[in-house]
Amino acid sequence: MVTLDAFSGAPNPTWDLGVDQTAELMSMWDDLTMTTAPPEGMRGLGYRGVFVQFEDGSRLGVSQGVAVDEAPGRAVFREDANRALELWLLETGRPSLDEGLLDSILVDIAAG
Repeated sequence: MVTLDAFSGAPNPTWDLGVDQTAELMSMWDDLTMTTAPPEGMRGLGYRGVFVQFEDGSRLGVSQGVAVDEAPGRAVFREDANRALELWLLETGRPSLDEGLLDSILVDIAAG
């Protein structure tokens, strides 16, 4: 399940990835460059990133140019320098997301 982390006082929007989308996600993850630097810190209010929860309990988060694969006892960081993975994940949610919310997030990302 994918979660768009954008709200503090309301439920965050969620949607599911299909089998092909999950395979594409993992391929895109594999193409990212490894890094040892964790993200600088997430903003407190507004859009904070997109997170994928897998059935095995692991979680992939993408925000601010960094992707992290988390499982109990480990975290692997990769650079999403052009935010392609983050943008792709957001687009997979287009049918489930409020258009104004998604457009606002995409404008913020484009503005840097």
